Amino acid sequence: MKLSSLPSYKRHGDVCTFPQFLKSENRSSLLLDSCRYSWSSPVSIEELQRLLGSIKDGNGSPVKVIGGNTSMGFYREVESYEKYIDLRYIPELSMIRRDDTGLNIGAAVTISNAIEALKECNQHGFHTEENMVYKKIADHMEKVALRFIQNSASLGGNLVMAQSNHFPSDIVTILLAVGSLVNIMTGLKIEELTIEEFLRRPELDSKSILLIVKIPNWNGLMGIFSGTRMILLFEHIELHHDP
Repeated sequence: MKLSSLPSYKRHGDVCTFPQFLKSENRSSLLLDSCRYSWSSPVSIEELQRLLGSIKDGNGSPVKVIGGNTSMGFYREVESYEKYIDLRYIPELSMIRRDDTGLNIGAAVTISNAIEALKECNQHGFHTEENMVYKKIADHMEKVALRFIQNSASLGGNLVMAQSNHFPSDIVTILLAVGSLVNIMTGLKIEELTIEEFLRRPELDSKSILLIVKIPNWNGLMGIFSGTRMILLFEHIELHHDP
């Protein structure tokens, strides 16, 4: 929209009304044809698989899979979608679980909740190298975006933006440094990839979903490089561009 399209501001003149052409635009955007558009909120992986399986290849109705949907604030949406699938109500995608292999974070978990989970790993009085790594990851993730974005944006969505739109994600850089993994579901098949493999593969289509982000434990990383003393160094550098 050009600035010249807007009415000029008159401080001591008549009241400046809302532009008529914007009124009509807002009115048209609120009219949603329920027969044409659909919004689905699956509550299980099985229900999600059925929804994805119903998507037609080729010239079927465009489908958008969403979590926090904060990408709308970064990228202008040029494609029109007729079907939306909301992932926030699937328990497996909102869980955070720690086991012997590392920390598993569901793709729909918000960035702020992921940060809190990483911090909690270091709050049980055991200041091991593994827990310190989780704390360092949390410290760096806290520097990413504003708090209200962290409260809405999902961890999986951030990774998908980096993979599909070449979004310059600091979170991906952090997870890449510690050898993180992702689980991708396509149909009934689930495959585990490193972050590097995930970034190099073709863009995810509407039938493929990122399920879990796994941050491996420090002992697992040490096992890969057995016999070698490995130190993981985290440094945060802020770059300021001169105007």
